Amino acid sequence: MSDPRRQQERSQTLPDLGMQALRETLGASIPAEAQTDAEENEIIFHTAEVETIHKVLDRIDQIATKRRNEGFNETNFTIGVLNCLLTVYIFGKYPQHFWLFYLVEGFYLIPRRVYYSWTRKPLNEVLYYVDYCWVMNMIGGSILLYILPAWTVSHEVRRQLYITALGVACGPLLGASATLPFVAVLFHDTVAMGGLFIHILPPMLT
Repeated sequence: MSDPRRQQERSQTLPDLGMQALRETLGASIPAEAQTDAEENEIIFHTAEVETIHKVLDRIDQIATKRRNEGFNETNFTIGVLNCLLTVYIFGKYPQHFWLFYLVEGFYLIPRRVYYSWTRKPLNEVLYYVDYCWVMNMIGGSILLYILPAWTVSHEVRRQLYITALGVACGPLLGASATLPFVAVLFHDTVAMGGLFIHILPPMLT
């Protein structure tokens, strides 16, 4: 059974303990006016603390809402992880069909990224796709679509196209993925995964 006196001591605040220690040290009681001033300062101090905490919590809520609007949730994260596992599986199990997987991924990620940049506020970022990496990926996808029905394309043309694609994919695109800070694996963010797609999948494809 707990001691009532001990519970009372625990319930005392730090200013109360400070007052008690000061009384014992001086051997005299503190005037009532000084005690009232201390209590008022304590109330003001606690009010400022509460206001600061509320401001911090409001800011956290704003950031959380922004992240949710950008797609930061369990569903998108799970889909992003499964997509990466599928990429590795197809690359290892069916490398001869990896170019089809590249086209499917490109048909989803590239238009979604373009739409995101087009609706960007306050200014859209659609001219961002004049960037070398995006242009090369669009040209590469177009070449794959051209070769797909045109089985009569000569061997020499295919050879030259492959050498060109190999130089672009394993040169600037692969080098950019190792040096640029915005090429990141963010499973929940389709915009970031689109940037990762155009830098990583072409070297894997070639």
